[in-house]
Amino acid sequence: MSLETLLRTELTDTVWLDTALETVARQPSAIVRLFPAVGRRCGRWMLPEPTGWSVDDAARVLLLLRLKDQSGVPQLYRHGDAAEKRAVLRALPQLELSATDMRTILHDALRTNDTRLVAAALGPAARVLDAAAWRQGVLKAVFMGLALPDIADLDERADAELTTMLAGLAEERRAAGRSLAADAAELLERLTTTFTRPAEEHGAADRSQGADPTGPPEHAFKPDDATASEGGDAQLTATPTSPAEEHGVADYSPATDAASVTTDAAELPGRLQPQRERGQ
Repeated sequence: MSLETLLRTELTDTVWLDTALETVARQPSAIVRLFPAVGRRCGRWMLPEPTGWSVDDAARVLLLLRLKDQSGVPQLYRHGDAAEKRAVLRALPQLELSATDMRTILHDALRTNDTRLVAAALGPAARVLDAAAWRQGVLKAVFMGLALPDIADLDERADAELTTMLAGLAEERRAAGRSLAADAAELLERLTTTFTRPAEEHGAADRSQGADPTGPPEHAFKPDDATASEGGDAQLTATPTSPAEEHGVADYSPATDAASVTTDAAELPGRLQPQRERGQ
């Protein structure tokens, strides 16, 4: 059933709506006057579907779709009240606006603390948002306790970065003695499984191909056996291998004579020779 058919079944009197639709089709500028009057003339009760839509949402969307010139829609949003802004947000996917205009409207809605606008901004129109802006929108929705199933393309767009952000929010909630809503906790668990397990398996595969993790590091140096056996314990004296270590961090500068600092790997064995402890 189309939106218009559904709306007409809800209205007991469609005369005003019919006249308004015909008027904006002939004279687009008339929408400035008719758009704010919709709630008073048509009503504001909730429709059985789409979920979360009201009668005035549907009537305003129909008016916007009748516009032959939609260039004034951003101004309708800018100067409208919350109900009018929400109707513009709901209509965005079907309007012929530039991506820039759509993003401007969506960014504004996501900056508000109005749950109705944030929820509407995360509908199908949010596909024009870049990944960073979309993630922030989802995080705000979780923070505000909005129903996550209403967010368009959530499963398709969720990524490792969003998982990290949600985990951080969950930790903040735990520290404050609170918890995420059930749907947000379920989302975090699902995303953690999706994006953490492959990384862990990859790390395990790398370790299985490497050296024994319980053994000494590959770069460890051992004292010469002959020297160690002559007089007891041997002591390793390592010469610094960087200008900052040899001259002191405070004394080092880019102007330090590079020739005075030996960093050739070939000299390392000579510079890391075991020495007997003094006094023996």
